[in-house]
Amino acid sequence: MNKLDFEKLYKTFMDESGEQLEIIEQEILKIEKNADDEDALNEVFRMAHSLKGSTGLMGFENMTKLTHALEDMLQKVKDKEIKITTDIIDILFESLDMLKKMKDSIEDQKESKTLHPQPLIDRIESIANSGVQIKNKITNKKNDNGEDDDIKISKQDKTIINEAIIKGEHVYIIKILIEEEAIMKAIKSFLIVNNLKGMGQVLRVEPENYERLPDSDFGNKLGMILISPEIEMLIKEQIEVVNEIEEVVITNYSEQVNNETQNNIQQEGLGLKVSENVKDNSDFRQEKRSTIRVDIRKLDKLMSLAGELVIDKERLMQISSKLKYKYNSDEDVQELMAVIPHLDSMGDEIQESIMAVRMYTIENVFDRFPRMIRDLAHRSGKEINFIMEGKDTELDRTVIEEIVDPIVHLLRNSVDHGIESKEERVEKGKEPIGIIKLEARQEQSNVVIEVSDDGEGIDIDKVKQKAVEKGLSTKEKIKSLSENELYDFIFMPGFSTSGVVSEISGRGVGMDVVKTNIEKLNGVIEISSEKGKGTKVILKLPLTLAIIDALLIGQGQSKFALPLTSVIETLRLSKKDIEQDFKHVKEKEMYSWRNMVVPVVRLNRYFDIPLENDAEKYFAVIVAFSEKRLCLLVERLIGEQQIVIKPLSEYIGKGKILGDIKGITGATILGDGNFALILDIPGILKNIKTQK
Repeated sequence: MNKLDFEKLYKTFMDESGEQLEIIEQEILKIEKNADDEDALNEVFRMAHSLKGSTGLMGFENMTKLTHALEDMLQKVKDKEIKITTDIIDILFESLDMLKKMKDSIEDQKESKTLHPQPLIDRIESIANSGVQIKNKITNKKNDNGEDDDIKISKQDKTIINEAIIKGEHVYIIKILIEEEAIMKAIKSFLIVNNLKGMGQVLRVEPENYERLPDSDFGNKLGMILISPEIEMLIKEQIEVVNEIEEVVITNYSEQVNNETQNNIQQEGLGLKVSENVKDNSDFRQEKRSTIRVDIRKLDKLMSLAGELVIDKERLMQISSKLKYKYNSDEDVQELMAVIPHLDSMGDEIQESIMAVRMYTIENVFDRFPRMIRDLAHRSGKEINFIMEGKDTELDRTVIEEIVDPIVHLLRNSVDHGIESKEERVEKGKEPIGIIKLEARQEQSNVVIEVSDDGEGIDIDKVKQKAVEKGLSTKEKIKSLSENELYDFIFMPGFSTSGVVSEISGRGVGMDVVKTNIEKLNGVIEISSEKGKGTKVILKLPLTLAIIDALLIGQGQSKFALPLTSVIETLRLSKKDIEQDFKHVKEKEMYSWRNMVVPVVRLNRYFDIPLENDAEKYFAVIVAFSEKRLCLLVERLIGEQQIVIKPLSEYIGKGKILGDIKGITGATILGDGNFALILDIPGILKNIKTQK
């Protein structure tokens, strides 16, 4: 195998093994809840078996030995020789953790042999041998002459073969000789069968239990029936990818069959016999693949190109509008104007399709949490029923990557600070088992994620006391703060109302990270809580960070963009309206809007933009952030437009090129080639200056 082939195989192994380990974890959790869940047990067995085969091919011996031991133990569970117990669940999780460490060490290019699984393997074998031992040796069947029996097929298989021949597909009888000295013949056979599944339908394999036979019982022959559109040469190449293959004989049965012989065929050495008693071997049938693996960098490149297309499309529409105004009667201009709507529509479709490809279900994030909750509950001595809803909700890949840590912190807090011990819950008249719920749903162009529990709730008095102790507020001022304003203290670094520092939490680290990460995503975080009944934390996130609908506004020569989802209303105000409705409250300018008093930010003052003219009319843009409202006073509204977000985090901040600018989250290039700055509403709210 050359270096390039190995690198491809290695990448495939890392991708697939990661998925297999995730599936194993989820299925073990199902078995822990229901020991009779045969589907979950079979899935764990299949994944362990697949992992054993792929690690054997790659030469990762320790992983192969561990998965082989697991497979043997699981087989005995399947055969009812041993029962599912707490010990088995625990050792399954320990084995899973060890396999993850081994995979990570391989990925980090460290020696995985520094991890020693033998003590774990010994414990697995001890558990496996604790039940009634039944050894079934399965051998290649021999007839009276000492020759291999023909491949046995069911009537259903025969029907499938005949239908394939009528459709013009190839039906191949394949005979493979594995070298006598080869080791792990079952694994090699599994790899061969798995490779051929990608080329068609593997209808039958002899010996049937090829993947579980020890080398001493295997012999050296593998036979199968394959229905495939591919030519013999390509099939042979896929078989010979596996090493230590002595001979491959492929017979095209579909070419030899005719009307007289379709129902009674015998090929030399390896043939077909229709049997009433052969079970349908549907496990070998490969469904048509509806998905492919794509390097994420290729999707990022496509997304970048889609962004450039949006920019050029907007620019082309502006140019065409100018041409129409100047040369409306020109035939070429009229033809251009006829093409533009179609181009606009196609551009939108391309952009939406690429964005759809980048959308991932949140399931991959959610599925890692049941195990975490289980382990935290065990460590804290609590019983918790963990509920997840909305796993099929979709988010952009870049958003998904950033929400893992915030959800982890919130769930850890729910386990440690939220849910009480069983005894405490019973004393309070609650069910002894606490409930933590993780839910996701889509609301317009946002995704809402909620983490809730039915635990102690937040003690507002403790929050007030801690805020005063830390000098964050005074006793007098804190009395006038609303509940939501008090909750803001929880997100400050080092703030914690817990009197005990546990292994899980209690140091005041975490909630500030949650808020920082969510705000980086232009998201919103809200808390609602009732003492003694529970707490709910709500995260509101944009579906994507790449391309959004925005409202463009102008101040002097500068242009700004606001995410359309944060805009509530736009109003045109005269100087007289401003004089009547704008008041100063505690040195801050406020606007009386719909029975609410909201703070005002005049963009020219906030960003020190000189006024060109003293305008008679202004525009008030009411925007929302969480439960807060803000009035932006600007000179003009430019209109709505799709924009491509270009982050400026590398350029904004202390010691960076643009300095420590507050209130800007990025920039976008407009259709006329100029740029607009994207406003950061949470940042502006934090840094409102006194308006005079």
